[in-house]
Amino acid sequence: MILALSKHSMVRTIVLGILPAVGFVACGEEPGDPSSDDTSSITEALVSGMTNVTNGQTPNSTFQSETAAVAIGGGEAIAYNTDDSAHGQVSDHYCQNYAGQALTYRVTSTGGWQTIRIPTGAGISMLNGDPALAARNDPNNFRVYLSSLAVSTTQWNTLPKRADGCISLTTRSDVAVVDRACVTAVDVPRSGAAASVVWLSCMPAAAGDAFDGGNLFFNSASGMLYAAYWNFARGTVDVFRRGNAFTKIAQPFTGKTIKGHPIFVRNSGAPVLIAPDSAGTFWYSSFVESSLSWTAPVQVATGFKWQDTVQLRNGKTFRQIGYAADWMNGGAFTPYLLFMYQKPRSAAGFTQLQGVICGTAPTFSCSPVASFATPANENAILPAMAVSHSSNRGGPVITPYLSYWTDAGSASGTLALRMALIDVGTMTLVTKVTTGTQTPCVVENYWGDYDQMIVQEEGLSTAKLIRPGTDSTGAACNANGDPQHVSMLSVSP
Repeated sequence: MILALSKHSMVRTIVLGILPAVGFVACGEEPGDPSSDDTSSITEALVSGMTNVTNGQTPNSTFQSETAAVAIGGGEAIAYNTDDSAHGQVSDHYCQNYAGQALTYRVTSTGGWQTIRIPTGAGISMLNGDPALAARNDPNNFRVYLSSLAVSTTQWNTLPKRADGCISLTTRSDVAVVDRACVTAVDVPRSGAAASVVWLSCMPAAAGDAFDGGNLFFNSASGMLYAAYWNFARGTVDVFRRGNAFTKIAQPFTGKTIKGHPIFVRNSGAPVLIAPDSAGTFWYSSFVESSLSWTAPVQVATGFKWQDTVQLRNGKTFRQIGYAADWMNGGAFTPYLLFMYQKPRSAAGFTQLQGVICGTAPTFSCSPVASFATPANENAILPAMAVSHSSNRGGPVITPYLSYWTDAGSASGTLALRMALIDVGTMTLVTKVTTGTQTPCVVENYWGDYDQMIVQEEGLSTAKLIRPGTDSTGAACNANGDPQHVSMLSVSP
């Protein structure tokens, strides 16, 4: 894919310490400023365009979409939904042991890609996907945790079957079919050898429960793994905690009716969740491990509509989760949270992303930043965020980024992936890189639903922003929505 650099893409200037309205307190060195100077300039370099990650890489697979990502060593692991032609045919029939999820990984930034399809495992007859990832650094391996919605063998045996013993698309699409949320542990050797599954652990949905939208968080300080799922039948978030086995813990967001996927905030020192309620308000809560309790919910943003359809000017429509968050921390300043979310479609027919800053001193409080909004005459979809910590110019440089797909107001229905600096000094979004355009191949409003962005080689001068995403550049669009594959954009902060 051809890349077009914006005229603002080579230099940034950062001026900080101007956020008293949200409780931001700055002292000493600032984000992006390794000295005591008030301003700094940092050059930006494109490492690669959108390069293929999964097309032709994943066995028994014709499409791949919807990504979760985590950094491992100098490389990355990317999980995604996929079909499983060895156990059925997508949009037609699905047979027992259909495994709709895979993991593609490498342990160095220049290493070759390897892929492992995540098997169903004992007691599970179908993995439905909806990926989430977390990772732990072990001496000889990277322990990668991967979440998927699933159908137990007990449930499978009760489902109506076709003549070939498989289930139909209609049966698979019934939300009541999913009765498990599963986490698979995969060891990726530091040597570059092939990965292997270590264990599978599944949390059953109780009678009347219905899981969707899992998210994972590993607390390196306590060694605890957390898995959170939207229980949309009850309007709650169910959270499970694992030392040696998963156990259900107290529910966050007491008194709120949740309507949307919960997300753990990256770069947190403890489990921190954000989720929207049925009124379109986002709430924040953190888990106190010493008391096994959640803090009282605090409002982050309002005016959200879950799964509000994004419509391009050619009439093509998309669904998306539509929000992302990350911490600004690691420097001599009070940490604060950055949050981006989808605004309702405007009267002119465009969907924007809106930014929010949440300060932590003296208490946690949030305010929208009007200038942290994508252009009003463009559609913006599938946001992802990451905060880079690099050692450029002899000191720590801390810079937040937003990536999203945009139609740039085009009437043709094409999209390009845009990477923007969230400049917390000038309070603006500064476009750094925009890819060439493509025609997205959408099926039933679906073109991936969500993606994640990560930082590779965090803390080093070689740090890179990695943004995977669904990509349709492989061929012309087919009636079933193919091609959908996973490609990756890499940019040096």
